Parts: sequence; C-alpha cells; structure tokens
Amino acid sequence: MKPTLVVLLLCLACGSATPATTSTTTTASPTTEPTAPAPTRPSVSRPLDPRERAALDRLIGATELARDLRFVRHVDAFVQSPDAIAAHADTQLDDEDLAEAGLLYRGLGMIPPDLDLRAHLRELLGEQVLGYFDPEEDRLVLRDEVVHILSTRPGSPSALDARLVVVHELTHALQAHHLRLRELHDVERSSDADVAFHALVEGDAMLSMLVDLSVEMNVPLENLVTDAAIDQLASGAAGGGNDSLLAAPPIVRVSLVAPYVAGLRFVRALHASGGWRKIDDAFARLPASMEQVLHPERYLQGEAPEPLTLPEFPAFAAAGFERVDEDTLGELELSVFFARGTGEDTNAAAAAGWAGDLLRLYRAGDRPAIVWVIRFDDPREATEAESALRRVADPNDRFHRVNRSLLVCRHVPEAAEAEVLTWFRTEAAGPTVTRAPTAR
Repeated sequence: MKPTLVVLLLCLACGSATPATTSTTTTASPTTEPTAPAPTRPSVSRPLDPRERAALDRLIGATELARDLRFVRHVDAFVQSPDAIAAHADTQLDDEDLAEAGLLYRGLGMIPPDLDLRAHLRELLGEQVLGYFDPEEDRLVLRDEVVHILSTRPGSPSALDARLVVVHELTHALQAHHLRLRELHDVERSSDADVAFHALVEGDAMLSMLVDLSVEMNVPLENLVTDAAIDQLASGAAGGGNDSLLAAPPIVRVSLVAPYVAGLRFVRALHASGGWRKIDDAFARLPASMEQVLHPERYLQGEAPEPLTLPEFPAFAAAGFERVDEDTLGELELSVFFARGTGEDTNAAAAAGWAGDLLRLYRAGDRPAIVWVIRFDDPREATEAESALRRVADPNDRFHRVNRSLLVCRHVPEAAEAEVLTWFRTEAAGPTVTRAPTAR
C-alpha cells in the first residue's frame, strides 16, 4: 500500500511527487533556540546572491570534512520563502493518496475522523521545513531566513542553527553524488522498509551535522551522540515550540521525528562498528525494516523480518467491500497503534517483539475494513502485545491471538471476520519460535 501516512509525510517533507521520493528535508533544528525570521520576501524561488553563495561554499568544504566524502560536481542552490515551500509541498499532495491514507488511519483510529489531511499537512510542513535537497533536480533549496542569517550574521548563535541545516542538506547532496540516493529512492518497497530507508538517509545526515557541530564547539562527538543527548534531540524535535507539530496526532508527530532520531541511533551504531565506510555500505545493503533501525543489532546480525501473506476472503466482496491494497506497517507504526488514547506517542515495549506484519485495507464507499496480521518473536511477546492492545482497545477493535501471531480486525463485517478467523486459527500462527527475542 502506497502511501501510508508515514510515507506520505516523508514524501511531502521531501517535496516529491510520489512515494518513490527524490528529496530529503531538514525540519526545525532541535538542538538550539529558534532563529529570528528574515525580512519578509516574496513567495518565490530564486538563486543565491553572491554573498549567500560564498557562505554556502564555505560550508561545502566543512561538510566534506565532516562526512569524509568529496563533492564531484557543483551544487545548485535556491532560496524559498516559507509560503513558497508550503505551496510546493501542497502541489505534491495527490488526492488519491490523501484519501487512501485518511481511510487507513481513520480506520485504525489513529487520526480524528474530521481531520483535513491536506490542510493539516500543508500547515505542518510550511512551519517545519527549513531546507531540502532534491537529487532528481540535483539542487539544494533553503528557506530564506536560513540563508539570510547565514550570510549576514556569521558567528552568531543563530548562524550555528543555519549552519546545521545547510550541512545536513549538503550531506544529502553527497549521498546523491556517491551513494546512489536518487536511484534508491525510486525502488518500490513496503512502507516499513521505505521509512527504514529514510531513517538511514536522515540518520547519516544527522551524524554528519553533529560531527561538524563537534568541531565548531570543540566538543567530542561522543558527547553529542549519547542516549541522553539523542533523547534531548527527540524531545526538542517533538515539542520545541512548534505549534502545528505539538497539535498533530501522534502518528504524524512520530512519522516526522523518527527518521531523524531513530535514524541517528542506527547510524551511530554503524559508525561505532566501522566508521563512515560502514555507513556507506548500508546504502548497498539497506535496513529491511524499522525493527532493524530501532534495534541495530538485528541489522548487524542480518536478521530480516518474516514475510507474511494473506489469502483472498470472498466474504468481503459478498458484503460489498472492495480490496484497496495491502502493506507492511512495521514496528514503529505498531508502537503508535498500541499507544492510542494513553497520552503517549508510542508504546515501544509492546511492539518490541515484532517479527513481521501484513495489513490489508478494504473499503465500501467511505467505510474502511482492516485485517492486520502481526507476527512476534515468540508466544510470550505476542501475549504481551495482546495485553497492551486490550488496555487501549476501542469498540472497533476485534483481536485474536494464536501462538505468536496476533490478528486485528477493525470495522470488518461479521461474516468476513468469521472467514478470516477460520483461516487465522488454522494457517496463520506460524512455528512456535523462529527468532531470538528482541533485546530490551
């Protein structure tokens, strides 16, 4: 299923037209105070002026040193106002994609039924996006206030914020020059695998940015990538005075923050095991799931998620439902699902034993019906997940566990649920144990 809300948000933030995106983005810096706005400028895109270009060129050399790669061609750069960035993002929102994402997440009870997704996402990205690199066009786009501060207030605290944004985005340019970023974006994947790919891309840029910061502040890099420091990054990114992000549903907030924060933890583990070349190698052997990103030992040990399949269920057609599509949502989205109504964004402990999942979405008009099979490492993990779901279940949740598999049905007609449950009890549970439990 393309796109889920997670992938749709990543695509929108990247300013690209489809889930096979070709752009990346930096959101508002979580490390320091917000910067002062630049003077009001028209809602247009323009090239950098000579002074702005000179400031950028200085950071090109710094980025090469931080990331230990060299640019192989000129990086074109442009300036856009927040309104221009928001307008560009709006052009990337496909009505069909929005309708499908809305149907799915309303069906899962993860967004309010009356949420205007287009308006919400446009406002959110207009507020959050400070810059993006588009490998399709091979160009860097920076928000006007970032360029204004960088070129007129060098050495100021706010210029450090601007520097971090630019180094982050220039790292994406290096990924395009050396690591096949454009080609990798064009590969079709499940939503879970696509978010994992974005986590690698953003985590790499985050680490490069922090290496540059460690040089500028004369602070050891190790001090900037401790668990406590990354937790502070996460807290700042999720709050940080960003009104739209604070007001967003948890699935939206987590979708925007996780690729940067979880990606940084993942890349930190790769860097510790083999430096920058280990990270380069990951672009040739991508993480297969967000489980591998959230638990890097899974990636390093080569433990892939379990593939699942669903048969056809004729009872849905008999009840007037058509099949929309199916997808793997992964451990990250499962953790958000398990946290519904708790006041927390995620329940990571309940989702930590994830071994694979497959969700199928049906519709009858504007009514969704969802069948979601989730496989866990062992029966104990599945039982814990069932207990977590029981604590947050609403009247639309119908769920069943067999062995180490959990079946979730939402808004499914009675006859169709009986058909699904018969299949699940006889064929879906899987072997008792096939994977080692996830480290907690």
